[in-house]
Amino acid sequence: MILDPEPKFPGIRPWYDTRANIVIALQSLKKLELLLQARHTAGYQREERLNEWVILGSYRLDSCGNCMKATGWIPKVEFPWIPDVQTLKQFNNFLNKYDKREYKSTWWTISSDLPRHDLICPECKKGWTIENCFDVVRRTKTETWPLKEFEGKTLAVVKAFFAKRTDAEIFMQSDLLIRNDGFIDKTPQYPNPKDDYERRAVKNETGWVRDRDGINDLYAIQDGDEGFFNVWTYYHRKCNGKHLDETEKKAFEKVFTDAGFEKFDLRSIPNRYSQSEYDAPWYNVFTQYGLIIIGWRKRVINIDWSDFFITAADYGKKFPGLLHLFLDEDVTKSQTYIHAWGFEKATSYLKMIKEYMERIVGESYTDIGAAKRQLDIRDLAKAVIEANREMGPMLTFGDVQKKLATIGLSLVGFEVRTAMAAFDMAMDGKNILDLEDPKKYSMVLKVMVEHLETVI
Repeated sequence: MILDPEPKFPGIRPWYDTRANIVIALQSLKKLELLLQARHTAGYQREERLNEWVILGSYRLDSCGNCMKATGWIPKVEFPWIPDVQTLKQFNNFLNKYDKREYKSTWWTISSDLPRHDLICPECKKGWTIENCFDVVRRTKTETWPLKEFEGKTLAVVKAFFAKRTDAEIFMQSDLLIRNDGFIDKTPQYPNPKDDYERRAVKNETGWVRDRDGINDLYAIQDGDEGFFNVWTYYHRKCNGKHLDETEKKAFEKVFTDAGFEKFDLRSIPNRYSQSEYDAPWYNVFTQYGLIIIGWRKRVINIDWSDFFITAADYGKKFPGLLHLFLDEDVTKSQTYIHAWGFEKATSYLKMIKEYMERIVGESYTDIGAAKRQLDIRDLAKAVIEANREMGPMLTFGDVQKKLATIGLSLVGFEVRTAMAAFDMAMDGKNILDLEDPKKYSMVLKVMVEHLETVI
């Protein structure tokens, strides 16, 4: 049992800063919203200093009235039994006892990302509760929408309409509200310009107006008005992953179709650049010419052809490369990959690859199903090798399954156990440390793949 240390500010405290009332607030999301609003008002408007609490093993209530969210490593996920209400000191004591990581730091973001109590996850359509509110990924974007259906009504009516939406939190901001061509004013902003900037500046080039232009809730919507909206959606983590995968897969299917590929198959793989829950997976794309790996890397799309021409007959052969196709492209590139700035450029590059491959090998080179199976076998062999390097003699069937899950591969027990046996055969008395040598690693991998091809 961990002793409950005294709060930093003991004695008589306001209702929103006591353990008893925080426990009551955790009976529902709506009650928690009211508590957080009261703490924020106390901290920012009355400048009260509050006790620091950690609630639900996921959120930190600081002394200024903020509610911060644990990111990356979530204590509630790692330790489901963590108490719902702790002082900050009590929380740190808890981690000191149970957290076995070498570096026991918890990262907090200033935004809580708590979903509003009346919202739903747009993927599964289920609502949010105290029990699942920590399992959330908030996605944000901005939209400009026409307001024709609100003509003659006030801006307050527009705001109220969108505030009732339950699939997302939608709101406007005072510094960018309404756009209309009628507000465009290209008269000079400075009567007596002093430099080039002032000479070019006009009063309103884009037609956007804001509160300082006199736009308030009583403003009547006119013909041609558009509104600027913030759209915040809240997904369960699994739902977010599914949404990202489905959305991105459709986008890349269109890219390959537009590039002229008639036969291809996409398989999701873990993002090879980022592990952030906000980033979509990458994809193994099996084409008649071999495997292309594609996915977003920050603001560019990585197109990798390093595994081109992988089939049972061609295993181990080196593809000569496609770099010569892109010598005039001023982007990051190498013998095995190129970065494309957006879907349009990715489509263009893939079209160049497709047309080149048609010229040198014809319409069809390999069976897509065979290529997929070959890649599965190679990835299975690699996963078994890596699992053995990590676990050594303590390796279990479950360890290999976990390793396969990290690369998005699910195989039956017979295949996994066969691969484990193939590893023992391929090692043939070698020491596990021998695999640090790339040549010995490649030899073990080759022996395993050749054996697995004949057995499974």
